[in-house]
Amino acid sequence: MVNVVAPGGFTRLVDAALPDGEAKDRVRNLAPPEKVSLTYAWLAHESCDVTGEVFAAVGGITTRIFWGQTRGYRASSPEDLRDHAHEVMDEEDYWIPAGSREDGAHWLEILSEQSKATT
Repeated sequence: MVNVVAPGGFTRLVDAALPDGEAKDRVRNLAPPEKVSLTYAWLAHESCDVTGEVFAAVGGITTRIFWGQTRGYRASSPEDLRDHAHEVMDEEDYWIPAGSREDGAHWLEILSEQSKATT
């Protein structure tokens, strides 16, 4: 079982980086570093079957971080790509690559769909 945890909390580094004031006090109160241990304990427990994931852990909140790919845009020139960059960036319809085989199959599907649309 292998996972990654991106921990966050009010550490000495954060203490030194933030100026004294309300923001620093809020981080100190809301994100004690010991709350990160909840995530590690869950992942290390014998009943946990999660593997191959990336998590963020801050103040007792655990989130899953994942990579996704947008549908993109098939361009005919750099200028065409520039003019349609919003389609490259659009997160409305994305997929999560699950491995090279699945990703390759998905690319073939996308390329086939876009080829049909342009002919």
